[in-house]
Amino acid sequence: MNRNYEKELGLTQQKLQEALAREVMLTAMLDDKNNECEQLKQQLNDNQEAAEKEATENLL
Repeated sequence: MNRNYEKELGLTQQKLQEALAREVMLTAMLDDKNNECEQLKQQLNDNQEAAEKEATENLL
């Protein structure tokens, strides 16, 4: 049975390109989620500081 190596190579290269494109897309999504997480952490810290400040002022 004759194998078509050029066709197989082309399919392999296509699969590699698709995998690389998925990796780039997933990396970008991960970066976005990490940024969102950092923003939420900062918001949480800001809210906690504001609540502590308010609680302290209410005691005085």
